[in-house]
Amino acid sequence: GAGMLPTGKPVLNGAIKAPPKSPSPQYGEYILSYQDCRECHGSKLTGGVQGQLAPIGPGLSLVKDWTLEGFISTMRTGTDPAGHQLGKEMPWQPIGKMDNEELAAMYDYLIALPD
Repeated sequence: GAGMLPTGKPVLNGAIKAPPKSPSPQYGEYILSYQDCRECHGSKLTGGVQGQLAPIGPGLSLVKDWTLEGFISTMRTGTDPAGHQLGKEMPWQPIGKMDNEELAAMYDYLIALPD
């Protein structure tokens, strides 16, 4: 089994400078970077892959079909605009505690991702 588990995350030794807080894709990318979204939704947020340790999340391009209000509501209630309940592994409760500006930044980043 040696070498079959994924390597750990790289250790960061330098300072991390956040972009200014705003409802912008740049700030949304920053938020997603520390929320570990890529652990479940894949390195490019196009969906997890079989064999990964974390739960396999869907590709986040599905957010492009939602309105900003639908995205915020999903993160606050755990139910998406189509009425589907998010999986229990999805940490929507702590994400839903973010303010509207932070959630708008995440949304703006996700809808700007290539298909």
